[in-house]
Order: sequence, then structure tokens, then C-alpha cells
Amino acid sequence: LGTVFRELNCEGVTSVQDLGLGVFNLLDYPTSVKAYELALGKPIEEVPMRVLAFCHWDAVKKGHRPSSCTQQKSIASDAAENRLRIAGVKMHADGSIQGGTGYLKAPYHRDDAGRRGLLLLSAEALKTQILDMHLSGIQIAVHANGDAAIEHVLDAFEEALQKCPREDHRHRIEHCQTASKEQLERMARLGVAASFFLNHVYIYGDAHRDRFLGPDRAPHISPARWAKECGVRFGFHSDDPVTRTRPLRSIWTAVSRKTATGKVLGPDQRIEVLDALRAYTIDNAWLGREEHIKGSIAVGKLADMALLSANPLEVDCEEIRRLWVKAVVVGGKLIWNS
Repeated sequence: LGTVFRELNCEGVTSVQDLGLGVFNLLDYPTSVKAYELALGKPIEEVPMRVLAFCHWDAVKKGHRPSSCTQQKSIASDAAENRLRIAGVKMHADGSIQGGTGYLKAPYHRDDAGRRGLLLLSAEALKTQILDMHLSGIQIAVHANGDAAIEHVLDAFEEALQKCPREDHRHRIEHCQTASKEQLERMARLGVAASFFLNHVYIYGDAHRDRFLGPDRAPHISPARWAKECGVRFGFHSDDPVTRTRPLRSIWTAVSRKTATGKVLGPDQRIEVLDALRAYTIDNAWLGREEHIKGSIAVGKLADMALLSANPLEVDCEEIRRLWVKAVVVGGKLIWNS
């Protein structure tokens, strides 16, 4: 973990959100937590990272249940350092678009069999799981790529909120890749946030346009512009190790909407540089209920920051992805100096 965190430091990263503790039984939940505790219990200059994690539903079924949002605290050896916190529960509603398992309302492009992907659990099971966690005061994150899966998730969130209204719940949809504008308007009304996987545009954008979604649907994947217009709070992520954590490239992608071949995919979904920066800083901190200690440089917050080679707000769009990290500070200590 220390080696991985050092590599992330080089990209300007000082905190990560891990939404897969105990996922699919790849590594059991207690072992995952213990590994983090051992690593993050070391001095911050040795392991220079902070972790906010979500317990996967697979682990919840085995009896591992995080605390409610009002009862959470850091569980590393020195709580004052805010090194590790279990923030909520993660669920999966469907698979991926590029894998043909994201659950869509209309069939996949160029699929003569009319396949629409897979819903990983029934609508009723999803409602039951979400209501259970919601009634316990736990923040919920649900993986949903296809618009049909997103619809089921929103139905479940709406039913839970009708049965037990809760202010500032900050439930979120991970990827939210093919959300329609109508669905984003509904998310805003329900107070549901989005975490967009912007690398979908850069890495998979050409394949989505030509093979999986077609020219009508693909331009609106990861619809950050619509989200902003609808008033949905959103952050960005890389889904590492699916794609490398390279925030500056993701920020450039959100602003340019260019794929790996240089083609523009959905120019009407471009956002401003400041909005893209917020999605990797203060708004991501907000998604994890940590905006009071992370996400911006202010008196009283953690002294975690990255120094870039130039100001992203002042350079040409194409120069953003060429910026580099000059230095990284975590906990007031110089961790990386190029």
C-alpha cells in the first residue's frame, strides 16, 4: 500500500476513496480493513495518504456493518490525523457498458439479439437493501452505468426517502454513465449525488460511439454539464485499477471531451476548468462528508495539497493534460518534490 500511495502522490493525490472493501469476496472485509490500519498507522511521511472507504454489500451480508453517518470516526491509530474512515455501504446494480453488462433501457448498438445488459439484483431486492441502510442512517453508494439500472436505483432511493425523509443523506450513484437529463433532474430533487468516471470518455469513448451505444447515446456519457445544469453535486473518479489515477488528464477530458483518438465526444457536455477542478477536490470531499477538513486550502483544514507546474485556470485547454506535479504536501510535510 505504501508503494501504491507514493505513486498516487506523484499524480498529486493526497486522499483516496475506496468503495470496494469486501467486494465480490476478492479480499474479505476484515483483512482489507486490517491492511489499511497497519499501513495508515505508520507515520504520515512513510505512508502519505488518507483513505475514506465504503463497505461493500457483500461484506454487510456477512455481518460487517459500518456506523451511521453521525457516529463515524477515524479508525487509524491516531484519530486526530484523519487517516482512515469507513463512510458507508456500496452496492452494485449492474455491470459495465464496455462489458455488455450495463443495464440499458434500449438494446446495445449493433446487437442483433437485442441485449440490454444485466440487472445484478431484482428491483425489489435493491429497494430492500437501500431501505435497510437508509433507515440505519448510513450513506449509500450504488454502482449503476446503464440508464435502466439508474432508474431502478432512483426508484429505490425515492421509496426509502418517502418512508423515512432524511436531510443531507448524500446518497450517490457511482459512474452514473448514461443518465438522462430527466434522471439528473430527479436526482437533484431527491438530493442524490453523482460520481462520474470521466475516463470512460477518453478511454472507451470511441468504442462506445462505434460499438456499444452508437452515435446518439455515446456523446452524453458521463454527463457532467447536464448534472451542473440540473443542480446535481458531482465528483470524478478513475475506478483504479480499471484505469490509472491521473486527475489532470480526467480534468482535461471533462473540459475537452476528447477521446484517446482525439475525437470530440459530446461537446455539449463540456464543463469549465474550475468545475472540473472542484470535482476532484472540494466536491469529492463533499461526497465523502469531509469538506470541513479536505478539498480546499483554508485555515483549520488538513495541510494536504499539490503544487502544479502551472495554473490550470490560466493555461490553454490542451495544456492541462501536460501539466505536472511539482510538489505534494500531506499533513504539512513535504512528501513529493519533483
